[in-house]
Amino acid sequence: MNPKTLAYRLASAIEARANCIELGNAEWQQRHSDTIRELCRELPHGSGFDNGSHIDLDRCTPTRLVFFASYHHMTEGAYSGWSEHVITATATFTGLDIRVSGRDRNGIKEYIAEEFSGCLASIPELDMTQRWQARQERLACLGDDARDARKDRG
Repeated sequence: MNPKTLAYRLASAIEARANCIELGNAEWQQRHSDTIRELCRELPHGSGFDNGSHIDLDRCTPTRLVFFASYHHMTEGAYSGWSEHVITATATFTGLDIRVSGRDRNGIKEYIAEEFSGCLASIPELDMTQRWQARQERLACLGDDARDARKDRG
């Protein structure tokens, strides 16, 4: 998986957050949660995803991302109901395997899979502050000794 894609960045932040939970590092757990929340702004929203898309952190792992979304269907120009879906993106040797659960009203599952596939393969823009913060977040979960050793090496 390309380390610049939204999927990779989410998986990395989720793994770092889990490590901080395990180590009891509440400050960095919150920072990783904030990073995940910021990255999730890139998920499909609008154009039928009228309630947005949301990540299910309890079901995510470093190799599996789980989202839920409601889709607002239209028939003849009027809204005609909702369908609920769980979207699971699993890392494979060739990229991501996207599965969509829920009712396949009007063939919507294929469209949802395409939207999430494109979104997760996208490369979100990071400004310099975010890049610095991302580096600091990676170092924070290594512990003081490892961080000091890296500083000594430059």
